[in-house]
Amino acid sequence: MAPFPQNIGPMRAYILAREDAITHWRGMMGPTKVFRARFTSPDTLRGQYGLTDTRNTTHGSGRVTLNT
Repeated sequence: MAPFPQNIGPMRAYILAREDAITHWRGMMGPTKVFRARFTSPDTLRGQYGLTDTRNTTHGSGRVTLNT
């Protein structure tokens, strides 16, 4: 069992295939804090569907790493 389970239901993984995909995904997610997302970015995934800061509907890495 994982020390910190992040999902409490179905999980979907997406392949991001476009220029600046991670930047675009972060924009679609919106701010990490759901309260902030609802007021400053209501059209984002977290603004529309986030429940709490730990149940905010999406996950995105804080940094970009390239494997070469």
